[in-house]
Amino acid sequence: MARITNPAKEEHLEFLRSKIQENFGRKINTTTDCEFLYSNMGNSVSIDTLRRIFKLIKGETHPSLPILDYCAIYCGFKNWEVFIEEYNVLNRNKLKALLIDCVENKVKNEELFFIIESQIVEKEVYSLFTQLILTKVIQKDKYFFENIFECETLFVNIEKFRYEIHYIIHLLCVLCNQNKWLQKIAIKHYFNLPYDDDLFVEWLVNPEQEYYRKLLLNYYKAKKSNPSSEAFFHLIMATYYADIKNWEEFKSHYNSIKILDFDKIKSNILLMRKYGIEVIYQKKYKEENAKTSIENITKINFSKEYKDISDRVTSILFISEYLYKCNEFQTIVNIIRKHLGSDLFLLTHWGNLNWNQLQIILAGSLYFTNEISKCNLILDVISKNQLNLNFSPFSNVIYNDLVMKLNIQKSIINN
Repeated sequence: MARITNPAKEEHLEFLRSKIQENFGRKINTTTDCEFLYSNMGNSVSIDTLRRIFKLIKGETHPSLPILDYCAIYCGFKNWEVFIEEYNVLNRNKLKALLIDCVENKVKNEELFFIIESQIVEKEVYSLFTQLILTKVIQKDKYFFENIFECETLFVNIEKFRYEIHYIIHLLCVLCNQNKWLQKIAIKHYFNLPYDDDLFVEWLVNPEQEYYRKLLLNYYKAKKSNPSSEAFFHLIMATYYADIKNWEEFKSHYNSIKILDFDKIKSNILLMRKYGIEVIYQKKYKEENAKTSIENITKINFSKEYKDISDRVTSILFISEYLYKCNEFQTIVNIIRKHLGSDLFLLTHWGNLNWNQLQIILAGSLYFTNEISKCNLILDVISKNQLNLNFSPFSNVIYNDLVMKLNIQKSIINN
């Protein structure tokens, strides 16, 4: 096992202080106490170091690993690493006990949020929080859900905990879909979160749900001065109205999209949506121009524009959704074959989820271009257990429809 070289965290030192005092038999409050402790520890750690550990004097330096090892051994552990493992086990047990107290309504929400905020953010904390959410929805605890994003420590480190955060946001969305009282809370509280990303609104595009559209409108009103937020609102609403064939509302949002300056909007996903909306508009109103727009999309050098393979998959996924709605199946097949090759093993976990969705769209496109055997091959390798991990009702509908069509074909052949 590799040795720990980072400075000891304060919560670990606090645990160490309590264990040392427990072993020593009394509290360490003075320099004299440190002198007695120095002797009791076999002169292995200097008096000044002990004074710094117990905050009796200030010091810029952190205890070295050998010193931490000596302290851990004094407390009955093999070394500092084993000491930290013990701390983690006890901390996880505290969290489990906290969950039981919440189930029994023994903890007030203010205290609960304080405890969560004071935790070292690790995957175990996200696991606990997920269980708390499920407990609180059963209890219909409105205060908890109104203030859930006050637990800022859980939602700020997106780079490190993207998947854990995504799962919590996804779970919240599913619960909103099933609970009217929670929908009202989401509409009022989840549209303008105090983070760099509007996690709930932008991570889970769910305009089929009426509550989400109300939430999205509140988001638009709050962020109207932000070009990216304005573009997001109109693009999502235009997509929704095209899906339900409400062309009057679609055209209204399309006209708003047309006057936006996308050169100021640094988002490849929003740009893909814009291209897609343009194709939908032309297919409906200017069929003669649609071919040119589709050709321009095929000229995008995705391999060059998106060196990161996961970004490339994501960009192609978004434009492919719109092309699929416009029955441009061969275009989808051509783009994927041209720009997604053997380097897919470099995908991040997030990229893998999007690739899973894109493969469903590819399978559907192959079906409608009469490449049935290749469609079957793709469906056989798609990870079915990931279908609901990346919130995409659109690809789920395609998947279920394909399975039904292929099963009917097999049944006809067998009979």
